Amino acid sequence: MTSTVLRDKQGRNQSMDFDLFFELKDLCFPTYKYKQGNCHNIVHYCSMILTQRGIKHKKIWCYAPARFVKYARESISKPDPNPHASMGNLLWGYHVALFFEDGPFSFIYDFVVDENMPISLDSWVAGMGLSQAKVEIVDAENYLFYSLKKKVANVDFKYFRYEDNCKDDLWLPKGLAINETAMEFLNEERSILEGFSDQSFDYKILIGNILNFECVFKDQSSNNRVTADFQARHIELIDKYRLIYFHNLNKWVDKVEYLDC
Repeated sequence: MTSTVLRDKQGRNQSMDFDLFFELKDLCFPTYKYKQGNCHNIVHYCSMILTQRGIKHKKIWCYAPARFVKYARESISKPDPNPHASMGNLLWGYHVALFFEDGPFSFIYDFVVDENMPISLDSWVAGMGLSQAKVEIVDAENYLFYSLKKKVANVDFKYFRYEDNCKDDLWLPKGLAINETAMEFLNEERSILEGFSDQSFDYKILIGNILNFECVFKDQSSNNRVTADFQARHIELIDKYRLIYFHNLNKWVDKVEYLDC
């Protein structure tokens, strides 16, 4: 049995089995490899597996000041290992992971941040690198938070479950399919992405910001970065990855439905 040692708040050692960690990692692969977004969908998919097995857990959310402090712009900033983030670093307004408690001990599964081992609570919060972080530990059934109508520093976020419109509109499998498709794009188009041509620049616009990637493949729409002209220039590429996206979507729909039955 492979195990790791974490420490609780009193500095006492805690040994934990790795088996579940690596099993969940395999089951949601490769979605966590694309780190631009959809952490809430990756975590909720893993949470559904844990719930089906009767394994107690919660979710831990970390909000950057940009999410809850008026006029604040500070976000969670991390290097992009891929590395094609449009702003140089990954910028997250929030992040979420799986949280486990066992008596005085607590630990976190966060495949986006560390796919090699669980993380202690203190290390996870410190790793967000924020001057002012808002951390909330909530029930696992909470899928996502409501956007604040007004930014207030001491406000508690409100959450909703994966049901009704978000379930009917397939938010969860769509998010997982986007991340898997993005990783296929990164792997297949690596030689172009590593270049310095106009084509390389366009590809980086598409993959370097999840909003652009989702706009083209999930929403089948356009914005001021991936315009209609932009998409016309790369119609064969987009058609290719739309087919891949819908193939991945069908797969994740089946996986989510199996857990939700």
